[in-house]
Amino acid sequence: MTAPQPTSDPSRAGGSSLPPAAEAVVRRRRVETRQRRLTWWGAGMTVLFLGLLGGLVVVGYQASLRIGGGTEQRVTDASAPGYVATPRPSVTDLYVVTDPDGNFASALLVVPDESGQGGTVVPMSPSFILPEQQGAPPVSLKDVFAAGGVDALRQQLGIALGVRIDSAETVPAEAVSSLAGTEPVEITGVDNLTSVDEDGNEELRYPSGTLSLAPDEVATFLAFEGKDDPVPNQVLRAQAVWEELLARAAAAPVGDLPAGEQAEGSEGPVFSEAIGSLAGGDVRFDAVPMAKVPVPGTYFVAWMPDGENLDDFVARVVPLPTSPVPGQRTPVAVMNGSSDPGATAAAVPAVVRSGGEVVLVGNADSFDVAVTTVEYADDASAGTAERIATELGVTAIPAEGSIEGASVRVVLGADQAP
Repeated sequence: MTAPQPTSDPSRAGGSSLPPAAEAVVRRRRVETRQRRLTWWGAGMTVLFLGLLGGLVVVGYQASLRIGGGTEQRVTDASAPGYVATPRPSVTDLYVVTDPDGNFASALLVVPDESGQGGTVVPMSPSFILPEQQGAPPVSLKDVFAAGGVDALRQQLGIALGVRIDSAETVPAEAVSSLAGTEPVEITGVDNLTSVDEDGNEELRYPSGTLSLAPDEVATFLAFEGKDDPVPNQVLRAQAVWEELLARAAAAPVGDLPAGEQAEGSEGPVFSEAIGSLAGGDVRFDAVPMAKVPVPGTYFVAWMPDGENLDDFVARVVPLPTSPVPGQRTPVAVMNGSSDPGATAAAVPAVVRSGGEVVLVGNADSFDVAVTTVEYADDASAGTAERIATELGVTAIPAEGSIEGASVRVVLGADQAP
């Protein structure tokens, strides 16, 4: 038989007449050629896919603009028409001082300055009564704390004031005595303070004139509720104590003070840090306006927040409050349509006094607006809009369509110029 002849193309034959080394080179080059072809094919498909995807993105983006009424170009110049921004809310922290037995003694509502130094301090006493909430009867701060701790106090006090409290912390009596240092705390201008025991016997606890309190007596003094001792008097005594303690903190470093329990989700500074920040700047004291209010279903009256003046207090102490619960404050957008760059800042207190929460600020589409407008999106926000309009001297009107990002829109005109 004749032996098989080699094929003319060794690369396609079942065998090869090439030496082994040469055959390996041919195979490697053949594989590399196929890999290059596959690589270029894959790259071409990738480019094509990305091009199609980019086209779909553009089409989708344009469609979303038509649906949402947006604009393709975001205005980033704060001085230009159409600029809109989200303001940073005011921070509000609560510190609850306890007496040596762990009971409520005093509370401090602290609104720190934006600079991080100084701020506003609002002392509150044990006899401070929270008004009726969700059908529950009026209750004092000390009773809320006794029943639910600092978490309950943070929530219920925030609702009563109309302000979200960002953090809350208990402050043990030892922290107050450590803050006082080694010298007695002297308080002047105190009236006779008398207590009454369970049998009705009266005892003079603190005589009028100048009191000299040992550091470990300060928390007990803050917790005292005397006979015929109105809440405003208790607050004035507490303010005198805190003024002295903060003065001492400003004169010497505070250091670490004994810490207490923080409310769930609290992210504010601990008491030591808060005192150090306050002492490093100017401190302003303020007080929740109080009035004697009849207790529903009884013949008694109690000192409760004065509803007629509470909104003024909030606007003064918490410039940009956040609603403590959804719906308690109405979200408001404030746009400046006048040539006065300070018009928005001047109008914000009117919004807060009216029960609004400023969620957007910026500029109208023009700075030639002559008359201020206040528009509301629905019936639920009409009341707040009407109060804002009254503050600004105009009339609230229904909005034509929805208001993006808010329920009430205020466009300030030239009529708001001082």
